[in-house]
Amino acid sequence: MEVQEYIRYSLALQGIDVYESDLPYIHNLLFTMNQAQVPLQAFPLNKEVPITVVDKGMLKK
Repeated sequence: MEVQEYIRYSLALQGIDVYESDLPYIHNLLFTMNQAQVPLQAFPLNKEVPITVVDKGMLKK
């Protein structure tokens, strides 16, 4: 299954609206999270991977 189809299907299962323009961003975010987990698999520090997602709309100038 293609990655974007998998993301679309997974979001639909959770009842989340799917916007085609968001799929590359979501894919990039998931890829980044997976890359962050790689070193922790070799040298585990915690069970959870810390990650912060910033919504640019929430930032004030």
